[in-house]
Amino acid sequence: LEKVEFTEVAIGRTKMKGALIPKPGGGWEAGFHGPAFDLSPLWEDIMADDDAEKADHPFLDRLTLAVEFKKIWLDDVKSLYDVSGTFVRVDNLWQTVLMSSRAGDDASFDLQIQPRADGRRNFSMHANNAGEVFKILDLYPNMIGGKLRIMGVYHDDQPGQPLKGNIVVDDYRIINAPALAHVFSIMSLTGILEALQGQGLVFTKLNIPFQLSHGVFQLKDAKSTGASLGITASGKVFRHADIINLEGTVVPAYLINSVFGRIPVLGNLLTGGEKGGGVFAATYTMTGPMEKPVVLVNPLSALTPGFLRNVFGIFSNSGAETLDTSGNLPSPNPQ
Repeated sequence: LEKVEFTEVAIGRTKMKGALIPKPGGGWEAGFHGPAFDLSPLWEDIMADDDAEKADHPFLDRLTLAVEFKKIWLDDVKSLYDVSGTFVRVDNLWQTVLMSSRAGDDASFDLQIQPRADGRRNFSMHANNAGEVFKILDLYPNMIGGKLRIMGVYHDDQPGQPLKGNIVVDDYRIINAPALAHVFSIMSLTGILEALQGQGLVFTKLNIPFQLSHGVFQLKDAKSTGASLGITASGKVFRHADIINLEGTVVPAYLINSVFGRIPVLGNLLTGGEKGGGVFAATYTMTGPMEKPVVLVNPLSALTPGFLRNVFGIFSNSGAETLDTSGNLPSPNPQ
């Protein structure tokens, strides 16, 4: 067998033409193009972060696939447009993914996975509309706009093949974020709360150092900054269960507040040595289901400089309040 040519393939939402060529050592080379292709059976496999999540597709092993499609379906409702790419699968891993596409009229989306000499794989993702891409990937629905850059490495030589890297987003807005709204309401940040529920809060930079493995997204010292607000976060997001366990700091009037932290010697005393910290801030935790997390805020820290906050400790029961998504204050001393 030298080649199988398809002059027309129409299966469900897939409409295409192309060819299959068997490789001498086993496997296939394939090229397809057309108006539409339903990638939903394979998309989760491509984006899976370890072997345990990957489906067994014997036909796909040792597959080299080149595609050109006007539209590719990722699931029942989400899709990408003007997709051009090359996909290479070897030993149950997508060793190479080179894909350029659009997630909407003004949202370019490029994804790359490439093998390295040390047996690991480089991962990169770029988009000029981070909000649209995060919605399509089911990562975060409350962001609008933003320039996205994700750079990381799959450590295939380690258990779970963790993906470690950084997420950076420039110039974006956050709207209708219930968990953040609860934090702001406890801190009595009325103007910021109104902005969140209206046109959205404007941020200039988001930086998230992360590790993804076995469905657990772990972030450490993540920071989002804007003229009116600075937020830090560390913790875990359990993607399969939609559970979060996060803690961090909220710094109102970030640009003005953080100026004190830049004063030589005195700045370290005022901020407790926190990188990017402000003089006045409130600490918080978010735990539980992503849709309805329980929010714990230490309002006392909003009244004290950073060095006193460090002395008092973070999230001691004394002076702390919890707020669930119903807006109630269940107990001043939660266990």
